[in-house]
Amino acid sequence: MAKDIDYLSEIHRRKRKRRFYFSLVAALVIVYFVTVVSAWVILKSPVFSATSIEITGNSTVATDDIRLLLYSRLLAGPWRGLKALLGFRNMLIWPPGFSGADLIFLPPLKSLSIKKDYRNHRVLVAVLERKPEGIWCLQTQTDADGTLTDAEGSLRKSASGCWWFDDEGVVFRKALNTSGSLIRIVHDYSQSKLGLNSKVLGGGFMPSLLSVFRVLESSGLGVKEIRLNDISLQELEVSTYDGPKIYFSLRFPADNDLAVIESLMPKSGFKTLEYIDFRVENRAYYK
Repeated sequence: MAKDIDYLSEIHRRKRKRRFYFSLVAALVIVYFVTVVSAWVILKSPVFSATSIEITGNSTVATDDIRLLLYSRLLAGPWRGLKALLGFRNMLIWPPGFSGADLIFLPPLKSLSIKKDYRNHRVLVAVLERKPEGIWCLQTQTDADGTLTDAEGSLRKSASGCWWFDDEGVVFRKALNTSGSLIRIVHDYSQSKLGLNSKVLGGGFMPSLLSVFRVLESSGLGVKEIRLNDISLQELEVSTYDGPKIYFSLRFPADNDLAVIESLMPKSGFKTLEYIDFRVENRAYYK
């Protein structure tokens, strides 16, 4: 009787073992099938294949330059080998967009947003370029003996140049030193170095600078020069045609100063004023 029980147990054990191996083989077959199908769908099928990559919104940066930048950034970072295998036409490797350090080699670009149109097999790249807010010129100063020096007293043969900057203060393109009131130009006698992707002002002073631009534009004053004499003082000196000098602080917005200027301009003695001083918040001094 005991031998019969042992024999039946052995039969059941073998059946369970065969079922286990069968289930394992079936699972492996299914995994293999799913892997092959998935790989085909991702690599070869037209489901994720883009027939066109469309770039819009750029006016100053060439489309070919943007395309070259996109391809270089797509292959950067982790999984480079897999991305190269999939290729640029595979929509799965395209991120939602690029900004910041990814665009360092094309400073005029502020951001690139990417939309994947799976139905029509298109990758749509929307370009946002930096809008020029003004020109920032690094200037030299002349010593008593006629030697050109920078703000630190170092010998210099010429100014370091002029740069276009946007509303964030980011330098994105070289500019020519020009004159006139149609373009906002700041002559910087304090700083000695500036370059692409750097900022003309730090410390959150750009909103105040933009407010000074708004006040000058709204007042209608003819601006002869906007000067930054010493960046550590965080002040601007504005020379006007047939009017006083105006001093602004970069530590706070200048919007409230417009009312003071407009109240003084109609007065007969406005053109003979030496200066108007707004460097103390909520105070105005004139002479």
